[in-house]
Amino acid sequence: MKDTITIFLSKDRALQLDCALKSFFKNCANVDQTDVLVYYATSDDRHELSYKQLSKDFDIPFIKEINIKEDIISKINDYKYFFISVDDNVFHKPFDIKKIIECLKDDAVLGFTLRLGKNTTYCYPIDSQQILPKFTNIKDNILSFDWRRGHLDFGYAIEISGTFYKTEDFLPMLRETPIKSSHQLEANIAYQTARFSNTRPLTLCYETSVVFSNPLNIAKADVKTNRKSNDIKYSLDNLLELFEEGERIDIDYYSNIEPNAAHYEAGIQLKKTEKKYMSRKRHPNTTKKIEFIKNEPLVSVLIPTYNRKWLLPRTLESVLKESYKNIEIVLVNDAGEDVQDIVNKFNDKRIKYFQNEKNLDLAGTRNVALKHSSGDYICLLDDDDIHLQYTLEFRMYMIKKLNADVVYTRALQDIWEKRPEGYASVHRQLYWDSPFDRDLILIQNIAPCCCPLFSRHAWEETNYKFDETLTTSEDWDFWVHMSRKFDFHELKLVDVECSIRQDNTQMTGSRNGYTTHLPYLYKKWRPLAKNLAFVTEHQNNSLIARGLKPEDYGL
Repeated sequence: MKDTITIFLSKDRALQLDCALKSFFKNCANVDQTDVLVYYATSDDRHELSYKQLSKDFDIPFIKEINIKEDIISKINDYKYFFISVDDNVFHKPFDIKKIIECLKDDAVLGFTLRLGKNTTYCYPIDSQQILPKFTNIKDNILSFDWRRGHLDFGYAIEISGTFYKTEDFLPMLRETPIKSSHQLEANIAYQTARFSNTRPLTLCYETSVVFSNPLNIAKADVKTNRKSNDIKYSLDNLLELFEEGERIDIDYYSNIEPNAAHYEAGIQLKKTEKKYMSRKRHPNTTKKIEFIKNEPLVSVLIPTYNRKWLLPRTLESVLKESYKNIEIVLVNDAGEDVQDIVNKFNDKRIKYFQNEKNLDLAGTRNVALKHSSGDYICLLDDDDIHLQYTLEFRMYMIKKLNADVVYTRALQDIWEKRPEGYASVHRQLYWDSPFDRDLILIQNIAPCCCPLFSRHAWEETNYKFDETLTTSEDWDFWVHMSRKFDFHELKLVDVECSIRQDNTQMTGSRNGYTTHLPYLYKKWRPLAKNLAFVTEHQNNSLIARGLKPEDYGL
């Protein structure tokens, strides 16, 4: 019995899968250490026939995707380690499975990625340069780095495009996560990296990456916004016709390529085979055009900003680059330094920019943003926080699945330290959060303001605005009143990062009003805690712990 299984996932891309499989078997040393199989999905009979033809060329199982979640669980459950690859991967340099598995036995290691190395200085999906992490030499050209401090691709520790993992780590995530198709697999598990922050902080890689994704086209109906080549000759229809005519991708073409990213547009070079099996001439209606139309609800992301031009672009970019595209960013400048030039640079009509004539503080500025929002769903985001790639896609999927009006996730706290050369991230940890309880929320907040997503219906039914007498905890007060009519569904996944700086650049941290406002909030909510002795007792004890006397505030 082998310890490792390798699974290739493919949809409507037989030509590219052929390249992925051939390059894998060419460059994988000790390939006998792993079992290999393919899960495939198709949108019509022609694509189905292409996989039937391709399966004849490889002595491995080709399995039609039916219930991908249960299929993968049943397969990897029999192995200690697994590797999942997508069909547009190109394995362009040698790698050794035996050595990789030996390295994975280290308890501190989460995964061994083939897609990253010292050469991957560019993040293709968001079109940005990325900072290389601090590498440590392990052995035989193998490096380790702390993914918790990784920038962009180096911080994306859970993915299904080219990383070896321990099965014992993934099975619980797969069982707990809703997955309807292989294309949802990565999106729905990527948020769970935080569960490994304390136990498996390291990712391993080769000094130079040995695989890259060649993004020629998109076969994902539910993620059609992924970045890809714009060359029409790489369309699914065109590549299918080439495959039918016996054309195959020449894998030797990639031998001397040095990609600077995990996703790298290398194009293709074809070579003719004798495997033509279908006439290029088509009969009418042989296939029907598949159009994926998504009536996605509009989501409003409310962002207040005040004198932090150096941070704002990072926040805006994180939202605009998300997989969920039907959004509006309601950006409100709280009478601070003008940021119109930043808005102009993005040149994206989804940004609606407003400027307060006078400083209204956070609560007042959030109310201005609410007034100008038009989304069916709403979430808050401060101008120094960032969304992850699938934040809104996941929240919207879950809020509809649960038939809920409010959901909330978890946040990662990114601690920054000021140094002569600028700020540096020195530590990352899970932010506080609490299970939802309609009574306990009167004692403590449930999550940072950037974690909930709520429906416009919930806001209108609550008929409440942010309390403008507050300079901090205005979000907590807002949630308390919304919770009187609506349940908050906890998703327990990390999908947002909050940067924390111990200086006057913190919007809320620089306003030391929490202790001052706590008695005000408890008194304001006291009617809601009527007949809840344990709540009032905890409220009073919280004040006493801060050196305050409840009786001084009429409590």
